[in-house]
This record gives sequence, C-alpha cells and structure tokens, in this order.
Amino acid sequence: MLVSVCIATFHRPEGLERLLDGLDGQVFSSGSQVDLEIVVVDNDSAGSAGAVASAAAKTMKWPLKYVIEPNQGISYARNRGVAEANPQSDFVAFIDDDEVPDPDWMDQLVAKQIAEDADVVHGEVVPLYMEGVPDWVAKGGFFVESPFFEDSSSSSLLNTAATNCTLVRVAALEKYDPPFDLAFGLTGGEDDFLFRSLYADGKKLVHAPEAKVTEWIPAHRANSKWLIKSAYRKGNTFTLTHLKLNRSIGAKLSRVSKALARIGQGTVETLLHVAKRDGLWVLGAQKVALGSGTLVGVFGKSLYKAYSKPRGL
Repeated sequence: MLVSVCIATFHRPEGLERLLDGLDGQVFSSGSQVDLEIVVVDNDSAGSAGAVASAAAKTMKWPLKYVIEPNQGISYARNRGVAEANPQSDFVAFIDDDEVPDPDWMDQLVAKQIAEDADVVHGEVVPLYMEGVPDWVAKGGFFVESPFFEDSSSSSLLNTAATNCTLVRVAALEKYDPPFDLAFGLTGGEDDFLFRSLYADGKKLVHAPEAKVTEWIPAHRANSKWLIKSAYRKGNTFTLTHLKLNRSIGAKLSRVSKALARIGQGTVETLLHVAKRDGLWVLGAQKVALGSGTLVGVFGKSLYKAYSKPRGL
C-alpha cells in the first residue's frame, strides 16, 4: 500500500518541522505493508516553508515533495496536494501543520481501513496547550473534538470528517474534480463538504480513536475572541455545506430552528457563567455565535474568511 501524506502549510515553519519529524518516526507493527510519501504544499507564494522542507527531505526515510501553491485559500492548497500525489498511491492522508502524529498514527489508520474496508478513516485529535494558555481553556474543553457519528448508536461509522487526521481511498475521489470545492477556499468547510458528499454517495467513513495526533494550541488562539469567531465560522460553514447538498425549504427551516435554539440556550448560559465569574461564559457565547453563523449561512452568506489571514492555515 502506498499512502501520500498531504500537508497544507502557511507561515508555520516550527509547526511544520515538528510535523515532519513525527512523520519520519512512523512505525508499522500491525503487519501492514505500507510505504509513505510526503507532499508539502506551501500556500505562501514567497515559499516560506521551503527551507524546512528542503532540510527534512535530506534526512527523512520517506520521499518528500515540496511545491508552492500561489492561489490563496485552503481548497487550492488541499487540491494541489492531491494533484501532486504519486499516481500509484492507493490512499491520500491529510494532517495539519500544527499537529504531531503518534508513532503508530498511520499504522492505526491503515489497520482500521483494512478491518472495516473503509473509504475514509478519521483519527483522534488531542489538544496540547502551549505556554500562556489560561486554565479555563483546558477546563472548558474548547479544543476537544467530537466525531460526527452516523447516529447515536454508532461507535465507529461517521457521516463526515475533517482533513486534520484522515486517510482517504484515492478511488473514492475519482468523480470529484477537484476534490475540494473552491467556493470554500477562504472560509473553510471544504473538507466537511467533501466528506458529506462521499457519505451521500454511499462511501464508508469510520472513526479510529487509536490513530492519534496531538494539536499544539498556542496562546494567541486560546482567548475568547478567537474561540467565538471560530464557533461562528463553524456554524456558518457547516450550514453552507449542508444546504449545498440539500437546498430544500425544509432543510433551511430546520437550520433556522436549531440556530434560534442555540442562540437562546447560549444567551442563558452566558449570563449564568458571567454571574459565576468562572470564565466559562465563552461556552455560552460560542453557542450564540454558532447559531448566528448558522442563520447567516441559511441566506448563503459568509462574513468571516478565516483563510484570507496569515494564521488561517
């Protein structure tokens, strides 16, 4: 099995270096016969990741390809990674440049894929809080991800995934050209739209909790402003992806109903936590932002373009 690991990077040389070190340390003990190649796509037209990629290419046990994608936006970077992958690759994998995989990350993804005959395998993302992150951020679980299980009874099957810790069968992407919709290039949500589309096409998406990566959380993201904006973007992009797949009036009314409920619940929670002075008022504020982003998305709008800024990727 040949797997091309696709990395989109932008102005994170230290994070990229950590990630490449982690990929170089991948080990396979489950009996899987796996070869890797690493594809680094620099979304900075100035090539700021070039030095890190060049140094890693000289020492890594896996071949590394480095390319620059001058078109700004996460969809362009993701698509370029897939396009640059070895034509003989059976799978492509995605991981972010602020993450470090466990040594058996790929081994666990592949083992789960083989066991389930899955088209998409999504692993587990564990936050690591860097110096300066306040205690209330960890206490509130703001960076803890929850898998999108197919239904409440499922412990494995998913109806969507993300590109931060994922293995995808190349053959499953054949009808998507390009795989990541350019409409979501600056907003994000391109991965959610792709994986929801794959699920709608009958592809099998599964969760592999043993396939872990660590996400490094810097202090500049661990504050109320960033967290509230992130919740707004999530509500907005999820709505845009849902409604692009189902434009019915019923789907729109359902989103509006959920948005209003979240805004109401979040308002109450915000006021309660402000009164307690425990710092967790942000949890309520996030629900308000999530609902607000959803309402804006129902009308096909996006007012926050996360990937037009230097720290977007």
